[in-house]
Amino acid sequence: VHIVPHSWDSAPLADPVAVLGDCADADAEWVFSSSSSSSSSSLGVRASLQLRMVNSTVRSAVRVSECLHYDGGGNYPTTLASCNTADATFLFSYDPTTSHIFYQAAAGQFCLDVEGGTGPNVGFFACKTGGGDDSNQRFTLADGGRIVSAVGSGNLCVRLRPAQILVYTNGDSVELFLNGQSLGSQAVPQWEIAAFSNVTFATGNLTAVATRNNSAWASQTLVTPGPALALALAVDRPLPGDSLIADRQDTALLTARVVDAAGNLVHSVSPVVTFSVSGPGVIIGTGSGNPSDHLPDGGPVRQLWDGKARVLVQATSDPGKITVTVSCNDGSLKRAAADLITVAPSSPWPTL
Repeated sequence: VHIVPHSWDSAPLADPVAVLGDCADADAEWVFSSSSSSSSSSLGVRASLQLRMVNSTVRSAVRVSECLHYDGGGNYPTTLASCNTADATFLFSYDPTTSHIFYQAAAGQFCLDVEGGTGPNVGFFACKTGGGDDSNQRFTLADGGRIVSAVGSGNLCVRLRPAQILVYTNGDSVELFLNGQSLGSQAVPQWEIAAFSNVTFATGNLTAVATRNNSAWASQTLVTPGPALALALAVDRPLPGDSLIADRQDTALLTARVVDAAGNLVHSVSPVVTFSVSGPGVIIGTGSGNPSDHLPDGGPVRQLWDGKARVLVQATSDPGKITVTVSCNDGSLKRAAADLITVAPSSPWPTL
């Protein structure tokens, strides 16, 4: 059984986007950090912050590194991105007179906007200031960090779009659990996949349990990672206990990953790294699987993709220990290293 990557550990299938939805869901909670008040709040005293919400970031309370940002007028739904207080496109103000949440662009103000007046997609559009119906641009900042739309009689809030979780299995059926609570079970015909729709994100773990012939068959669990802390480097080949042959041909495959304090993979952080070796080995290739990455395949520098990259290290003709190291070019993450052992071939190269 296999949960499609990104289903839960860092991003629901696609980039998180803003839509209108149920105000009761955790995905409808936001944290506002206003430069004018020098504080963060979930609006316990909403009237006060509404009057002072100037150049404020709007951060998801569930996906704590993601913020609303202005990505151009007329783009629906708007996509969240990694919070950046130094970027003006992440800073918004609230006008308590018009109930508009707006971004101040050079060309004028662009307001948070419910597409078509009904949604569910939410984006940014030129603010309606000339009269007429502007209900699709009017919002109330409510307790719990909720952004309540004037559309929907007060029961619709700006929230993250629910995820669809896809699960592959060669079992007969699969059941999905979020933090121990069942989200339902689905039969899976041969060559088909299970699709669990409208799943609301919650920090924790997501587990798929497959059955075959009415018995447990396999399971997989994904865990929401914490902040990126370090690089990790694992030897994929040779297998544990095996060595490389010092024959100028045998090659090792290693994977570098970005991990949190518990060693969980952090997909959302992909820095540029440099691989290096000491001892009787040479780097013959690096890669991440990113089709847009045009760095030389044989070079030691690679930008991670989805938090991962790989390196190929080839043995020379000298037995000994090879140490492979990976370091982050900007120094933001702790470096990592792994050792390989090379042994003389059982049948030495002939002397020419």
